Amino acid sequence: MSFVDWLDDRIGWRSIWRASCGGGCDAFGRCWWPICLSVIFFLLVQQAITGFFLWTHYSPSSQTAWESVYFIQYQIPLGWLLRGLHYWGAQVLVGFLGLTILIRIFTRFYTAPREWVFWTRLLLLAFALGACLTGDLLRWDQEGYAATQTRVSFLMLLPQIGGALYRLAVGGAEFGHLTLTRFFALHVAIFGIGIWLLALAHAALSRRAARAVEERPQDYPLARPDPRFPVVIQGVACLVTLIVVFLFTCQQGLPGLGSLAAWQSPAEHMGAPLGAPADTDPAHFYAAARPEWSFRGLYGFSNIFPGELKILPIFVIPGLIAILVILMPILGRWQLGHIWNILVTLVIVGGLAYFTYASYRHDWLDADFQKARAAGEEEAKRTVELIALRGGIPPAGALTLLREDPKVEGPRLYEQQCLSCHNYSGPEPLKMIGDNPSAPDLYGFATREWLKGFFDPKQIASEKYFGNTRFAAGVMVRYVEERFTKLPPEDQEAVIAALSAEARLPSQREIDRRDVALIARGRQIIASQECARCHRFYDAGPVGQAPDLTGYGSREWLIGIIASPQHVHFYSLRNDRMPQFIEDAARPEKNRFSPTQVSILADFLRGDWPEKSLDGQEREKEEGAPPPATFVLGQWEARKRDLPARPTGDRQAEARWLWEFAQCSLCHGLSLPENGIPAVSTAAPDLGGFATREWIAGLLDPKQVDSDKYFGKTAFAKGDMVEFVKGNLRELISDIGKEEFDKLIDALAAEAKKDWPDGEEPPEPDEDTLHLFEDFTCADCHKFYSVGGGSGPDLTGYGSKKWIAAFVADPKSKRFYPKTNDGMPSYHAFPETPGKNLLTKEEIDILAEFLAPKK
Repeated sequence: MSFVDWLDDRIGWRSIWRASCGGGCDAFGRCWWPICLSVIFFLLVQQAITGFFLWTHYSPSSQTAWESVYFIQYQIPLGWLLRGLHYWGAQVLVGFLGLTILIRIFTRFYTAPREWVFWTRLLLLAFALGACLTGDLLRWDQEGYAATQTRVSFLMLLPQIGGALYRLAVGGAEFGHLTLTRFFALHVAIFGIGIWLLALAHAALSRRAARAVEERPQDYPLARPDPRFPVVIQGVACLVTLIVVFLFTCQQGLPGLGSLAAWQSPAEHMGAPLGAPADTDPAHFYAAARPEWSFRGLYGFSNIFPGELKILPIFVIPGLIAILVILMPILGRWQLGHIWNILVTLVIVGGLAYFTYASYRHDWLDADFQKARAAGEEEAKRTVELIALRGGIPPAGALTLLREDPKVEGPRLYEQQCLSCHNYSGPEPLKMIGDNPSAPDLYGFATREWLKGFFDPKQIASEKYFGNTRFAAGVMVRYVEERFTKLPPEDQEAVIAALSAEARLPSQREIDRRDVALIARGRQIIASQECARCHRFYDAGPVGQAPDLTGYGSREWLIGIIASPQHVHFYSLRNDRMPQFIEDAARPEKNRFSPTQVSILADFLRGDWPEKSLDGQEREKEEGAPPPATFVLGQWEARKRDLPARPTGDRQAEARWLWEFAQCSLCHGLSLPENGIPAVSTAAPDLGGFATREWIAGLLDPKQVDSDKYFGKTAFAKGDMVEFVKGNLRELISDIGKEEFDKLIDALAAEAKKDWPDGEEPPEPDEDTLHLFEDFTCADCHKFYSVGGGSGPDLTGYGSKKWIAAFVADPKSKRFYPKTNDGMPSYHAFPETPGKNLLTKEEIDILAEFLAPKK
C-alpha cells in the first residue's frame, strides 16, 4: 500500500476532496458555487497565515501598538508585503462576499433549499466587516484611532444602555490600553475564529443544498458534473484573487497608479496604510478621519441627519434593512416576493452607491479636509524620519518624538496660542493667517530678510511689523523713520547682519561664517549710542527700557520672551498685551505652556529642527546639545526684577511713574528742586521747569541753546532755531531793546498758565504781544494765534497743559513737527483705535499737568 493510499485509508482524504471539488452544479449546468467557496476559503487561509505572523510581532498597548506595527512595516524584511496582504485581503473578502450575495439575490439563488446558505453568507459578511472594524484600531494611528472613537461613540446614542456599552467596548471612560486589548481579542477570537466556524458551516450547508443534483440527476438533464473542471476553475480563481490582493498591496508602484520609484523604498509607499501615532489628547484629534470604503455609504447617509437624530441612520434604519434582507429567502418563494426583493436590493445598493460618491466628492471639495489629510500624511512621514534621525524609538513611544518636534508641534502650538495676534505668512502648509492680527508677523523672525523689512521706514509701521501694535508710533518706529535711514547703507547692512547673527539661526550658519567682519562692525554700531541708548547689548545700554538685544532671536532669548514678555530684559512695563506663558515654573497649573512647549515654539520660530538634507544626511547642528528649557527659564528667573506698581490716588506719584513708563527719561532729563529724574542718555531738552520764564530765557540764551539742557544732543543742534538764537536774535535784541525781549519771554511764559474750555481756542493776547512776535521774527517760523506760520511748532498756548497734551499725543501733527520730528513717539496718534496708543488721554493729561508750570 502506497503512502497516499494509506493516508486515504486512515482519513479518507479522497472522499473529502471529491466532496469539496466535485459536483455541485445546478439544473443548468452552472458549477460556480464551489468556486465561490474556494475563493472565500483561500482568502480566509491567507488571512489566517498573514495574521498569525503579524500576531507574533504585535503588542496591543497604547505605547507599543503603533511601534510594533512600525517594526513590522519598516524593519522586518517584506513586512510591508505581509501587512498589505492581510489588510487588502480583508477588503477583497468583504467586496467578494457582498458581490456574491448580490448575485444570489438577482439569480434567485437564495430560495429553498438554500435559505441557510444565504443567511450564513450574510453572517460571513457581517463578521468580515467586524474584523475590518476591529482591526482598524489595532495599528493605533491617527486615522484608526479617530475613526474608531467616532464609531464607538455612537453607542452613546442608545438610550439607557449606551453609556454602559461604550465603557464595555472602550474598557473605561477613555480610549487606551484596555481598548486595544478588547479590540484585539474581538479581532482574533470572536471575528477571526468565528468567521472560520461560519465558513465551515456555510460550506456544509452549501454542499447539502447542492446534493440534489447528484442524488437526482434525472431531474437535472442539463447538469454535467465533472470533478475535474471545478478544480481547474477553483485554482484559477484563487490565483486571480491572489493577484488582485497583490496589486492592491503594490498599487503605489504600478505604472499609471503610482511611481516605479516606490519600489526603492516599498515600506514607505506600499503595503497597508500607517499614519502618525494616535494621540488621545482631544486638542490633537485628527479631523480627516473617515471610515473604510465599505462604510462610506453609511457615513454619507448619516451626515444628512442632525446630531440628535443620528440614532436613525446608525442603528434604526440599518436594523430595518437587515431584517428585510434576512426575510428575502422567505419572500422570494413567490415571484412577486422575488421582484420585491430585487427592488429593495436596487434601492439599497443605489443608495449606498450615491452616498458613497457624495461622501468622497464632499471630501474632495472640502479644503479643510484636504488640509487636515495632508497634515496627517506629513506627520506620518515626519514620524518615520524622526525615528531614523534619532536612531530608534524612545521608551516613551513614537508619539513623544512627534509631540517634541518643532516642525510638527510648533505650528499647532502657534495656531492655538499665537495666531490670534501674530500672522505666520510662511509657505503652505505652514502659512497661518489670523482674522485680526495685532502684532508682528513672525515668519522668518530674526532672519536678515525679516530685519530688512523691520528697518525699512516704509514697512516698520505696516501690519507686518508694528502697524497694529501700541508701538505703531512709538520710539522704535520713529527711530527707523527718522534716524536709521541717515546711517550709511553699509552701516545699516552691518547692524542687520549683526543683530541677525545673535540668533545663530541654522538657515544662516554659512552666511554668518562668511560675514564675520561685517557682523563685528555691526556689533560695534549696536553697542554705541545708535542702539544702546534704549537697548541693552552685552555690557552696553540700559536694562528695562527696551528688549535686551544680547542673543536676540536665539533659542534662549525666545524662550525668555515667550515665557515672560514683561520681564525687565524684554518689554517690562510696556508689554503690549502679550500673555505670560509661564507664570510660575513650579506650579504648572498656572501656566499656559509647559517649559517643553515653550522651547518647541522657540525652535519652530527659528526653523531649528532635525532634518535630512537633500543628500540624505542629517543637517549640521551646532556643537553640543541645547540646554534644557527649565535651565534657561531658571537663568531668566535669576535676572528678574520686580516692576514698580502704578501708584493710585497720588497724581504726582502717578505722573512720575508714567514718566518712566512712557520712556521719557530715555532722552529727557527732569531737573527738579527735589527728586529730579536724570536722562538715561540725553538726546532731548531737559524738561525740568519747562515753559517757565527761566526755562524760556535759557532756551533763547545763545550760550545755552546748544547745550545738553536744550538742543545740544538733538537733531536741531545745528538747526535754524539754534542759528537764529546765536545769530539774528542778538542783533534783534540790540535793535529793539532788552526790555522788549523780556516782554517777549514774559508773553511766552504767560501762555503756559492759560486754560480754556475744550473745543475752544485760548484767549488771544493783546496786539502789542502779537507785534512783539512779528518784530522778533518769531512769526517767520512759528504760528502764534492770528500771526505767523512756517515749519516750527505752533506757539499758541505754548507750555500750557492743553498744549503739552496735544504735543505728547502727536508731535508729528501739522501743528508741531510734521517733517522734522526728532525721534519722539506719538503717544496718542490713533484716537479711533485705542489699542494702538501708548498712552490714554487721561494718562497724557496727568503727564501734562506734571510738566506744565504751576500757576
